[in-house]
Amino acid sequence: MNTFSCYSASIVFGVTYNVLHLVYIALFSSSLFGLIIAFNTIDKTQVEHRMGDKVSSKGVYMFLLLTGISLIVAWLPDIIKSLVSGRSLELIEVYTTQITYVLDMEIIAPTALICLSELKKRSSVGYILLPLLLTVCTIVGIMLPIQTIFQIKVGISLPIGAIVTKIGTFIVLALFALYFNLKFYKNIR
Repeated sequence: MNTFSCYSASIVFGVTYNVLHLVYIALFSSSLFGLIIAFNTIDKTQVEHRMGDKVSSKGVYMFLLLTGISLIVAWLPDIIKSLVSGRSLELIEVYTTQITYVLDMEIIAPTALICLSELKKRSSVGYILLPLLLTVCTIVGIMLPIQTIFQIKVGISLPIGAIVTKIGTFIVLALFALYFNLKFYKNIR
């Protein structure tokens, strides 16, 4: 999913019903179908030809593997803890569920692992998914510190452990994503 699809999915499915609900639906629908249409218009043979083995970097492979695993490791303990205690997730606020957990564990993490598999096979699907994932990871890494600052300014208390383990992990992944994204676009013939 691209950044707009992820964001719009989080608000259309997670935010309490309000006067902007139809705007959320339109945003999600247009971004999701726009992504599908864009994906289908790509000449996959041309992508394979232009990329060759430009993305055979062990660093990219390691990044995708760590991204796939870290997204699951970041959120799964919270879910298991809430299930064991029989209580709702912490910091759920106006959301019906932690949509970030769903998007990260159900869509982004598997996409990273599928992209890794496809890149190893030199498949055009891997070459198409890679810049999408790298861009999403970069934007999340930029967005999280800004969101954290605003949350702290309005009095939302965040445990230091969450800041270090969750936000820190995403910032480090974002820096690598930015590096690999720049390298990816530089290597296109």
